[in-house]
Amino acid sequence: MTPGAGAPSGTPSSPGGTLPAEGNSSSEQQLRLRLQTSFFLPSLDCASSCVCMPDGNLCISNTGSHRLVFVSPETGDLVATFGDVHNDFGAFRGPRGLACDGTSLFVADCYNCMIKRFNVSDHRLTGITGQYGERDGELRYPNGLALKDGTLFVADSSNGRIVAYEASTLRFQFSFPLNRGPPRSKDVVKMLAQAGFIASSTAPRSHLRPGGLAILGDELFATDAYNRRIQVFSMDGTFRRFLTPMSNEGTNRGSM
Repeated sequence: MTPGAGAPSGTPSSPGGTLPAEGNSSSEQQLRLRLQTSFFLPSLDCASSCVCMPDGNLCISNTGSHRLVFVSPETGDLVATFGDVHNDFGAFRGPRGLACDGTSLFVADCYNCMIKRFNVSDHRLTGITGQYGERDGELRYPNGLALKDGTLFVADSSNGRIVAYEASTLRFQFSFPLNRGPPRSKDVVKMLAQAGFIASSTAPRSHLRPGGLAILGDELFATDAYNRRIQVFSMDGTFRRFLTPMSNEGTNRGSM
């Protein structure tokens, strides 16, 4: 969970840092623009997710420091933090996914394999569920969260599935796996690899690890990172379709 070594040479490490020297390259101009419109938050360490809170602030899961960080979305000013690995059941070990319904804040406590619910007004722990395992209600490194009509959806990453809980009680409702998709022949894999659509090692991949979740209308979207696609489900877990970018932009590390 330790971030990489310091910023590259010439890149400011604080608001008062030195911008790159003037130049004519478009990439340098874009970098200068990004730096001028970004906030520097020294308290962040491998931030994973964020959610807007009812008071107008932004809550960020600061995975590397095992805390939640609250900042002003206008100025980036630090408002509050909470969470401590040496505390009680409210402590975090690598918090990741976040969701808020206006009264409760839900946190995917990844390395504790739990989902925790807090009151948004006083950060009091009001519910907890999950433990390491593969059975109903158990989790293996939960990641993204999404809320819809009183149901909390959890990306149960290392189990390769989505788990649904009743948000008000955190009771297990149902779960469903990601879709592996139709098998690809060696000829199809070779053709797609030559066209730059997939890595040559994708034949197809067996790793199905949902990450981020999002809901639009009556559909649930889940990132299928290892297979470079989005999977789309109905709210009852019925698979509907894949979303796969048809370009070669995802052939390099750091892109889809």
